[in-house]
Amino acid sequence: LSRLRTAMKTGENSPRLILVEAGDYRLDVARFTIDVEEFDAALAKARASADDETAARFHEQAIQLYNGDYLQNLYYDWLFPERRRLTQAYLTSLRALADHHYVHKRYTTSQELLQRALRVDSLQEDLYSQSMRVFASLGDRAGLINQYQEMKRIIAKELDMEPLQSTEELYRSLLKKVSSE
Repeated sequence: LSRLRTAMKTGENSPRLILVEAGDYRLDVARFTIDVEEFDAALAKARASADDETAARFHEQAIQLYNGDYLQNLYYDWLFPERRRLTQAYLTSLRALADHHYVHKRYTTSQELLQRALRVDSLQEDLYSQSMRVFASLGDRAGLINQYQEMKRIIAKELDMEPLQSTEELYRSLLKKVSSE
């Protein structure tokens, strides 16, 4: 405790990040920003926006603020739900932004975002489905086949399951479309 008090004793012009009030210590939140709060604020603005372009900008801002698993070096029970919430919010933003770019025919950007999402959670079949749609829109038959095969392999290995029937049908439909072009 004496080391903490010594560390807080600085010159008059030095910024104080830790404040002491009535014997209690607290951070002076006016002196810095908290990335999780900025992330949540960007997501809230994206959800509240009626304009597609504005929502996309806020999703992009949220994505840039995400730096991997929340407090990744700590292992406390209270931490896991928050870590999961933030990761899911990040994936939701990646997906929303990928969909935005897909609608505007920016397929390469859409694919890059989907691949980022799949690196975070390789078990979301809907991400693979959207990625296969993008490959088909690009006319990339090999990419489409590789994405489908990767999905099948990962789902079989991790979940001991086959893809959903709807995913199988989508794949066959997209493959037929790309083959006929």
